[in-house]
Amino acid sequence: MVRFHLVVSHPPHADEIDYAACTKAFGLTAADTKLKVNFPAPEIWFAEESAEAAAGRCHDLAAAGLQAKTVDSDALRALPPHEVVTEVAGSEQGLALLLGNGPLEIPFDTPLAMVSVKPPEASAPSTTAVYERMKARRQLRRAASRAFGARLMGGFLAGNLGARAMGFAARAGAMSEMNAIMGRLERRLRQRTQEDRLAFFDLWFERDGALRRATLCEGGASLEPWGVAGNPYKDSNALYEALRPAFPAFHLDFRLEDVRYRKTMIGEYGLPVLLNKIDPALKDLHLDDLASRLAFLTSGLPESDAAAPAESAGAPPPAPPKPPAPGIQPAPLPVRPPAKPKKQDPFGFKF
Repeated sequence: MVRFHLVVSHPPHADEIDYAACTKAFGLTAADTKLKVNFPAPEIWFAEESAEAAAGRCHDLAAAGLQAKTVDSDALRALPPHEVVTEVAGSEQGLALLLGNGPLEIPFDTPLAMVSVKPPEASAPSTTAVYERMKARRQLRRAASRAFGARLMGGFLAGNLGARAMGFAARAGAMSEMNAIMGRLERRLRQRTQEDRLAFFDLWFERDGALRRATLCEGGASLEPWGVAGNPYKDSNALYEALRPAFPAFHLDFRLEDVRYRKTMIGEYGLPVLLNKIDPALKDLHLDDLASRLAFLTSGLPESDAAAPAESAGAPPPAPPKPPAPGIQPAPLPVRPPAKPKKQDPFGFKF
């Protein structure tokens, strides 16, 4: 494992950006620089082995109008994995969650950071996925034409009707095999991007001195016990309006809504290679999982309200604690298995 000091983008950036300076800093063309700068979600821009080099990168980017933060790769490695919530309820002291390893309560005085991840609609496949299918289709057809065209030509030159018939039969078999290969490719692409179509909320908070991460996943726990009607995974405002009055320290990071996260080159490393160098366990990290981690690392936990001054003679008594938000009422916490996520076809193919 290698320790890096990561330079992570922290959009939104300044209104006025010096694209010439950005192009020099990234070493890219002007068009590629604009694509990188205008990406609305946090992503890793540079990976330096020294903290001084990473700080210098941030200084140069800030001078060009870009916001970026340095993140120690050890902090990325230490973040906890998802703890999927299977049921929720309200209580007088906080939010009651049922996780895979048992119940958990988040007191209302706990600083709470929520990251909303809502990928684009499944009906709009990414350009990269479409290009991969088209490229594979062209390659297979070109290879089949070369191989079986040679067989047919050999049969014609020999004047052998049997060879010609065998050539036609081989071509028909090859076309069938090619279609089977394309079907497997499309199924792999669909399986690989299946999770990309599911929205979720990551609740980041500290409990008993440790950082915790509870995940509300689309198709899983219903949020009606918190007074959230409809489908909050399509519109995070409903959940925000229910939780914000109850938590004195709360913020919502919505930079990952309607964003299709991407793999990029970080210097001489591709993203999977860099993650593998940081920790082999991160190599196969889901892109949405990585995006949520970077969003939390750049935003952090919200700060609590300023502490009350020390009591003195004639000082007013401290204010009572804030009551729970309307709609979050105490309710029993039933135990039931998690609901299966809805199956979605990101490409619209029918099999």
